[in-house]
Amino acid sequence: MDRRITPARNDLAADWLRDHVKAEQYVGGAPRTVIHDGAPLYFMPDQNAGLESQLIYGEIFQVYEDRDGWCWGQNLTDSYVGYVPTAYLEADLPAPDHQVVALRSHLYVEPDIKRPTAGTISISARVKVVDVSGSFCRIATGHWVHSRHLICLEYGTQDIVGTAIKFIGVPYLWGGRSAEGVDCSSLVQIALAMAGVSVPRDSDLQESAVGVEVPMD
Repeated sequence: MDRRITPARNDLAADWLRDHVKAEQYVGGAPRTVIHDGAPLYFMPDQNAGLESQLIYGEIFQVYEDRDGWCWGQNLTDSYVGYVPTAYLEADLPAPDHQVVALRSHLYVEPDIKRPTAGTISISARVKVVDVSGSFCRIATGHWVHSRHLICLEYGTQDIVGTAIKFIGVPYLWGGRSAEGVDCSSLVQIALAMAGVSVPRDSDLQESAVGVEVPMD
C-alpha cells in the first residue's frame, strides 16, 4: 500500500485498515482543524526532516496519535499521511462556510486595516464566518478577514486558469501548498479544488485519478 496515503505504521494504524494491514494497535482517531496556514507535514516527527506536504488553514486532519508535541494522522482533503506539530491543530471548531479566493489574506485582531495582524491565510483556506463588521468578517478563531477575500462555499469558482494565474511570482517549494510556495502538483490541486474538483496530492496519483491520455498527433 502507498505509505503516502495509508495511515499505517508497524505499531499503529487507522481502524478502517484493520482487515488490510498488520499493526500492534488500531485506533479510530479524532478530527482536528488546521489553524496555521501552510502547516508543515513531515514523514517523521522531526522539523529537520524533508517537507512532505503542507496543510492549509481550515483543512481537517484526522489525528491517530498525539505525542510529544506531534500529531500523526491523515489530511482528509487529499489523504496525505504524516506528522504535524500539535500546536497547529485545534479541536471542536465549527464547520466552515466560506473559503479564501485571494492569493493571500491577512488575519486581523480587530476589524480595521490599521490594527495588528496575526498571520495570513492562503487561497482555498476554509473558514467559518460568525460575525460581520463593516467590510470585515470575524471567523471562528476570533480573527477578522476582509470580506472581499471570501466567498461562500456553495458558490465557488469555475475559473481554473484564473486561479492558477494568481500564483505567478510565487516561488517553487517542494511540498508547498500555500501562497508562500507551491510545487507543480499542488498548483494543479489548488486550481482544481477552487473549481470544486478534488484530486490527489501528487502528480502520479493525479494521473491515475483524473488524467486522460492525450494523443501525440
